[in-house]
Amino acid sequence: MHGEDAIGRVRAVINAESDRESAYTAEHRRSLIAVADIARLVLEVHEGRRREEALVRVGTAIGSSFHEDQVIQSIMQVAGEVLRVEACSLFLHDPVDDTFALVGSVSPLRNQIGKIRYRRDMGCTGWVCHHGEPVLLWEPQKDP
Repeated sequence: MHGEDAIGRVRAVINAESDRESAYTAEHRRSLIAVADIARLVLEVHEGRRREEALVRVGTAIGSSFHEDQVIQSIMQVAGEVLRVEACSLFLHDPVDDTFALVGSVSPLRNQIGKIRYRRDMGCTGWVCHHGEPVLLWEPQKDP
């Protein structure tokens, strides 16, 4: 039995086994689904608290620094921790040359902040910037 969240992700799985054939009734099934749903709800509450804490940390970062680069790096750090990602980068539009410049990162790209720019026709980052739509890539290294 499993519990799904609002967007259909499986968030909890319960595996019930018995050596007896037909050991479980419809009532057992309903009970297992209820337990899986409770586990899913507990996870969602925990994640909600983590997001709220992240927003407080971002607000604190914004209020405690007068330097844009420090605020951006603090936000990126919180985003990386909350999303639990290996890499997270922020590109901002530069209207002077219509490119998107790397301004913050929690990844190996961090030492490239201010040096990397993408045009709207360059790679996945450029495509997302141009179209304004998110993209999920399982193997971004293979994306042209």
